[in-house]
Amino acid sequence: MKIESDKIVITLASPLTFTFHMTQANLQPPQILLVEDDKINQMVAKLTLEKIGNYQIEIASDGQEAIDMTANKRYDLILMDINMPFLNGSIATQRIRQREQQTNTHLPIIGMTADTVTHDLQACLEVGMDDVLDKPLVVDSLKKILNKWLNKD
Repeated sequence: MKIESDKIVITLASPLTFTFHMTQANLQPPQILLVEDDKINQMVAKLTLEKIGNYQIEIASDGQEAIDMTANKRYDLILMDINMPFLNGSIATQRIRQREQQTNTHLPIIGMTADTVTHDLQACLEVGMDDVLDKPLVVDSLKKILNKWLNKD
């Protein structure tokens, strides 16, 4: 195996050579925006994400902050609390989706709620969320969601 500035060349015992081109983006950990108003839940979610893998995590404390942050930076995924004061996750998701219509992009938004009876999956999908996680976060469920939405090709 030989590593060059922008590619890795692997030569096998056979005469085949595979070249994988690497860009700076491939070397960056996934960018996750955690939208959560409760400081303790922020800390628990961030520690859980750090335990699972190598992610770049930024935190927004409400829906409006999430809207502003996503306007100024590209994220790979949002973990969005549904019940927040000021501007809740459902309204924030709808506004992000409205902006995406102008840019022809799609950012996976995963709703998080402790009240799965009130906020069922269908209601979350109707406002534009891609999936839902129960709170408190369970490591296996979070891993499954991250693999599902971050490992799309």
